[in-house]
Amino acid sequence: MSAIRKSLVRHIVWLLVVAFIVYSVGIKSNVVKAVENDLKCQEKITSFIR
Repeated sequence: MSAIRKSLVRHIVWLLVVAFIVYSVGIKSNVVKAVENDLKCQEKITSFIR
């Protein structure tokens, strides 16, 4: 029973680590997209003001 429990816990921990890595990578790509969109908006605003 304890061996099964250990493997189960190890599997859950591994899944959590993978999910966390995917989540953090997703956040980074979203931040990059947001910054790019922000720069595009700033360019549009400055060209509109000129």
